[in-house]
Amino acid sequence: MISEFGAAGRYLAGVVDCTVEGEGVGALRTLTSADGSAIVERLEALDEVTYRLSYALLTDTPFADCLNSLALRDLGLHQSDGLLAVLIAISDTSNYPFNVYRL
Repeated sequence: MISEFGAAGRYLAGVVDCTVEGEGVGALRTLTSADGSAIVERLEALDEVTYRLSYALLTDTPFADCLNSLALRDLGLHQSDGLLAVLIAISDTSNYPFNVYRL
């Protein structure tokens, strides 16, 4: 499933529609939530052999230059585990109820 960039609507809670423009690296994915808001993401990397996927958030949010990477590991017997890494630059932290650490 990781190789299906448009499959995010099947496993992301709150997403009611997922459309994809283009194919492979550079494809744009639009995720629409129940309230009508939408997020656009661009596929940056896809490796179907190692089950790795990276995508950039293009929608204007407080998270600038956001790159998400997902990797799955086959554990056999129809099981897997995963790792999600998120690299972000936060442009405005004044409205966040949690601690934000700058590197």
